[in-house]
Order: sequence, then structure tokens, then C-alpha cells
Amino acid sequence: MLLDAEQQAAVNSCVDTAKRLVSVTGEAGTGKTTIIRQTCDLLQEKNISFAIAAPTGKAARRIREATGYPATTIHKLLEFNRPDMDEETGEATSVSGPARTRSNPLDQYVIIVDEYAMVSTALHRDLVAAIPSAGCLRTFGDVRQLPPIENGDLADPTSPFSKCLAMPNTFALNNIYRQAEGNGIIEVARRITRGQFFTSNTDVSVQLGDAVLHTLYGSLTNSDTDWRDINNQIISPARKSDIGTIRLNNILQARFNPDMPGKIELPRNKWEVKNKVYVSIGDKVVCNTNSYDLRDYGERFSEYNNRGVGLMGSFIPCPETKQMLNGEVGRVVDIDALGVLEIDFGDRVVELPPTVEEYSARHSRHFNYDPRKVIELAYALTTHKCQGSQYDNVCYIMASCAFYNLSRPNFYTGVTRAVKHATIISDQRSLATSLKSMGWKRKPKK
Repeated sequence: MLLDAEQQAAVNSCVDTAKRLVSVTGEAGTGKTTIIRQTCDLLQEKNISFAIAAPTGKAARRIREATGYPATTIHKLLEFNRPDMDEETGEATSVSGPARTRSNPLDQYVIIVDEYAMVSTALHRDLVAAIPSAGCLRTFGDVRQLPPIENGDLADPTSPFSKCLAMPNTFALNNIYRQAEGNGIIEVARRITRGQFFTSNTDVSVQLGDAVLHTLYGSLTNSDTDWRDINNQIISPARKSDIGTIRLNNILQARFNPDMPGKIELPRNKWEVKNKVYVSIGDKVVCNTNSYDLRDYGERFSEYNNRGVGLMGSFIPCPETKQMLNGEVGRVVDIDALGVLEIDFGDRVVELPPTVEEYSARHSRHFNYDPRKVIELAYALTTHKCQGSQYDNVCYIMASCAFYNLSRPNFYTGVTRAVKHATIISDQRSLATSLKSMGWKRKPKK
């Protein structure tokens, strides 16, 4: 693919290892992924080691598929340990930290991170600390999207990506090269970023009414789009409230899968027991945690010591059918008598048993856990959960009951997840609020 002058300049800077930090921002379709791919091609030709990462597993898988190069989550790249959790509250009771630090830096010389708008201040600091001496960081993303959640608690809520873009060697891409796929979506997205009202076009449908849920139900009934398909997604700005994903998923499950064949109740953590989750064959579900290895611990190594601990040199690589990543959406294709779930994520089918044996190096003990605890219904997902993903069709719903979640970044992020068509369902007041508000900032803790 031929690059324009701005894109070529970005590639040249990304390959120039004399530049420690290079940042690239732009809307969907401006060529960020193309720049990453060509940067990797050139780094490989020059025998310069590099790694590609993203904040979530879903985003990492997407950039891997788009570039053809391996990609992982930032947490896995930095080799974070899992913290212990309080069984009653879900709060961390031990420190989760990276094994890769200033004293044990990463092996790769150039670190390329996509979707950097999602990276929190704490994770940014850990990543920068782990880059080897004279190493380089390349950040890519869309600064118009939602900022990281954690930054709302800080005295300085400015996201790390915004700070990176304020530094030299920054490139803001403006030319759209995905016109055939979503010209109308891009037009609406740009009006959202300017806080301007808009009407329906060939790629965006705007449906306004005071009874938002009634409008949603009517839209789904009259739509030719199969919203059970993992390539289409209903998005809400909130998890709770009358249009939050918890309530919407129960409503949509009854709408799309009323017979519920093989229905079972999924186990929940103690702090989540109030929100019961039932799934059946055909249900659309999402994974909420990166599960890098769903094999029993006894299947991961070819050799173990007398305490049942695997010997490092004998690790057996985990097949992708035994992994599921945070944000991945799939369909339940089977539930057996023991409660084993089979979930089709589109590119593979993953089997989730009721129990997996794990080993805790911190506590030097083996234990069992239920991987089904991290599965939820996915007929509707929050904007934050969808960030870093793309879908053919998106239905974005807003209402005044989710007032504190309505903002221009949330609205922009939700609509731009669509590649082919976006449907916006709202009342007039919520639409105006989303176009006006830049997001609610929480006060820093004293």
C-alpha cells in the first residue's frame, strides 16, 4: 500500500531508533494499522527486535490479525502476577506488579503499543520503566476515545496518551482511506467530536423517542441485522441503570433466546452473587478476564519436581483453543450434563470446564478455580468493554437514566466501533448531553 506524506513520515520516525518516543493518533481508517505493519516490516529487515502490545486481549488479537505479527497484552508483556482477591468484596489483597522492571527490562528494543488511549498512568509508568536502556516506545491510538478509567482518581486526570502527543515526534493523521466502508460513520464521528447535531445518513440511523427501550425493541424487531452475531454489537454507555448492560442483557436474552436450551446458572464470585447469570445454547457471551492457559496445571509441563511444580525448560506451549481473552465475544454452542461450556469465538472453539487446577507460586500451593465465573452475557456491552474492538454493525443506546455516563468521548467511541452501519437510539435530551459533555471528572482522593 502506498503511503501519503504524513504516513510515510510516521513510519520513518517509528523506525528511527534515535527517537525514543513516537506517537501517532488518528480516526479509524487513517492508516494507523498500516503504519504499524510497515514499521514492523522495516524493523525486521534491520534486525531490530520489537514487540507489539495492546491494553486488552481483544485489541491484541485484532492487531495481530491485521499486521501478521505476534501481539500480546501489556500486562503479559510485562509479566504481571495475578493479585489475591478478597472473596467477599473482590478487592485485591496483595500487590500485582510486573516482573519486567527497570532492573529486569524487556528483551525487545522497540515497543509498539496500539490503543494507547486506554492505557492508565500506572500502567504507562510500568511500561516505560521496563523499556531497556536506549530502547524506544511507539504509541498509537485515537485521542478522541474514552480515557482510561483509573485516571479519574488522579490529581492530574490527563491521560498518558495525551501527554505523549504533546511531545515531539507526534503525528496526527487526518486523511481517511476507508471511505467505501463507512463514509457516513466518519462524517457523524467528526460532528460528534465538534459537539454538533446530525441526522441520519446512508451509514448511520438516528432514532429519537422518549421511550428508549420501546424504541430499541421496535428497532430490533424491524431490523435485518442479526444482533446475536458476534460481528454485530449493541452498546450502552453504562453497566447499571435502566439501559445498563446488566438489565439489557436479561431483556435481550429473553428476546433472542426465549427457549434457553440447556440452561444453567453460571457460578459467580461472592461479590457478584446479586447479579445472577443464566446461559444456554445459542447465547452470546463475553470473557471478562485474560485466561492465558485453561489447561490443568498438570498438563502444562512435560517434567515436574517432587512438589508437583513444573520445570521451566519443559513448558508445553498452550494451544489457542485453551485460551480466551478479555473482551472476546462468542456464542455458546454446547453445554453438557457436567456444566462444561463450549464457546465459539469465531476463530476457535474453547471448552470451559467447571474446574481448572492452578498453581500459586506466591503461596506454593495448588488450587482449583472455575473459569466460567468470568463469562457474562454479551447481547449488550459497555462502551469501555468494546473499546479496541470493531464490529460490522453497532446499535448505540442512550437515555437520561445513564446521565453520568453520557459524554462526547463515550458517544464517539461507541459509534466508531461500527465499520459498516451504526444505529443510534436516544431521547433528545440524552443526545444533547452526550454532544455537550466532555466527561465527568472525579475529584482526586484526599
